[in-house]
Amino acid sequence: MHESSRAPERESPLSRYLLAVYVLLVAYATLYPLAGWRDPGGSAFAFLGAPWPRYVTAFDIAANFFGYVPYGLLCALVLRPRAPPPAAGLVALLSALALSIALEAGQSYLPARIPSNLDIVANAAGAACGAIGGAWFAPRLIAGGPLSRLRDAALTPGPAADLALALLGLWLFAQLNPATQLFGAGDVRELLSTPVIPGERHPPDLFVSVEAAIASANLVAVALIASAVIRPQAPMLRLIAGLLAVALGVKSLALAILMRDEHALAWLTPGAQQGRSLPSRWLQQKKTWRS
Repeated sequence: MHESSRAPERESPLSRYLLAVYVLLVAYATLYPLAGWRDPGGSAFAFLGAPWPRYVTAFDIAANFFGYVPYGLLCALVLRPRAPPPAAGLVALLSALALSIALEAGQSYLPARIPSNLDIVANAAGAACGAIGGAWFAPRLIAGGPLSRLRDAALTPGPAADLALALLGLWLFAQLNPATQLFGAGDVRELLSTPVIPGERHPPDLFVSVEAAIASANLVAVALIASAVIRPQAPMLRLIAGLLAVALGVKSLALAILMRDEHALAWLTPGAQQGRSLPSRWLQQKKTWRS
């Protein structure tokens, strides 16, 4: 088939939604805890000319590398319909480099974070790999490719499904906060810090129940959003279970990166375990109604 006879690539609004969400995700992970800002006392970009860090772990390098692979991929996918592969890949790499430098410079204003020139190298390498995949293999993956077929087989057509995927992406982004309960997007524990009767403390079971209710309510909300755009003939339970597995992976990775490796499963509390099990009966009923 001649090049001129090929169907033009379709511009996907989903890739733009996901790119915007992922930029927010990267900024949040890089600048966490977003508190304690102070004047660094010099140039925020001084780390660029500093020596290589003395203490580096393979986990830190891998986290920075793989953290920017999706950015390079999504950025190239957004640019690919308008630009040839070399230009799309180069712009994706340069934008990732600019984003990484800006966010690392922002860490200079946070006493809890240390900017590193090695992080920028790892970020750029990850973005380059993602950009190559997005720029050169996008037509095979999207324009009638396996990803397009997977979306068509699993989700209903139209922008509503794209919006639902973007909302679910934002929910995954919220799981990066290590201070929130499992599947939650905020913290209601401050409301329970003051006892109703002065001098008495809330029983531990109350906090477990609150955490279970938060996890359960969020799980049901996410399942409702997902089930609203999943095709009736698609394996709904498996798709939702896969989404929850990704959320648990994001939560564990965030705890490992922002705290320490041994805290990766800190979300596995009694309340979280109860909250995960409560909606299972509802999901089974939902499957029965759809069938």
